[in-house]
Amino acid sequence: MPHSVKGATLLIVNDTPKNIQVLGKILSTEGYNIHVAQNGLQAIERAKKVIPDLILLDVMMPGLDGFETCEQLKRIPSLQEIPIIFLTAKTESDDVVKGFDLGAVDYVTKPFHAPELLARVHTHLQLRYEIEARKKREQQIQEELEEARHIQQNIVPLQLPQLPNAQLVCKFAPMARIGGDFYNIFNLGNGKYVIMIADVSGHGIPAALVASLISGAFTNNAGTENSTEMVVHAINAYLSDLLPPRFFSTMFYGIYDSQNHLFQYTSAGHPDGLVIRTKTNDFYSLSTGGMVLGVVKNEMAQYKEKTFQLESGDKLLLYTDGIYEVTNAHEERLGKKGLNDFLQNHASLPISTLVDELYHYGLQFSGKDRYNDDVTLVGLEVLQ
Repeated sequence: MPHSVKGATLLIVNDTPKNIQVLGKILSTEGYNIHVAQNGLQAIERAKKVIPDLILLDVMMPGLDGFETCEQLKRIPSLQEIPIIFLTAKTESDDVVKGFDLGAVDYVTKPFHAPELLARVHTHLQLRYEIEARKKREQQIQEELEEARHIQQNIVPLQLPQLPNAQLVCKFAPMARIGGDFYNIFNLGNGKYVIMIADVSGHGIPAALVASLISGAFTNNAGTENSTEMVVHAINAYLSDLLPPRFFSTMFYGIYDSQNHLFQYTSAGHPDGLVIRTKTNDFYSLSTGGMVLGVVKNEMAQYKEKTFQLESGDKLLLYTDGIYEVTNAHEERLGKKGLNDFLQNHASLPISTLVDELYHYGLQFSGKDRYNDDVTLVGLEVLQ
């Protein structure tokens, strides 16, 4: 809907009283609030006091001409966004280009044609109001995104639990302020620890809302010693009736028993977990081949639980696909092979260093300072 320009404040800058009178008569018919300055210096001082919505500025004036006045007005922060329309009898292209280079938005030539003048003033006032309204909307969106970021931070652990004879690390990097990746790690009791990582389809606010929804469902179901398979089944049953068709989530849910180093896990369409056995330089892929969450009903979705016996020195790595789907300047993807090659060459690093190096390696591969997808890495190392 167009904004009303009635009552807008205009500043007329002209050294000829007759021109001021003509302009004032034309513009007053639209109900504008009109202020007048008769030279460049007076215009600058008057503009700083009244902060007009638009300035009509004569080019040919004694002392500071219109170009110099425009240049000085644009240096004042509070006046930089005010549209300036030049008034001139000169129509040479050089003058037109110079005015636009200095920040003017339009030209009106003398003698003034009332319908044209009013149309141009009205158009540029509308544009200014629309720009201001857009900036306010963008500011509101940024404020809401910042609030959403704080909310999303609450669905991931603020502090990782301290495990006996093991070290946990995590790298959580949404593409924007908020995203669809999330994870959860907490003490289940009896020496057991929940380790979960998930990735919602899409990015931004919609993905973050779905992530919050899934996180709540996970917390409600994983707070017991139910098998990982049962928990994933329950979450899928909940989501399949709730999520819109284009949304789904992958998940890798495991329970680490710190007493016997046994890791039980269930995957729901998530990238395979990986165990690096440093002692033998062997790599083990952890997968159960489950369906992504929220797409089909439980009777059609199949989930299984498997176990893996970890040993001293083993490193467990879980990740979202953003880490290996990163591309370089030649549109070449790092891919799972590139990921595995890196891990093969850095397998001896402590888990905290390995996770950090892997994250920065992806950025180095892309040649950018941020990923084009959410990236989450979770690592566990069984200490000697």
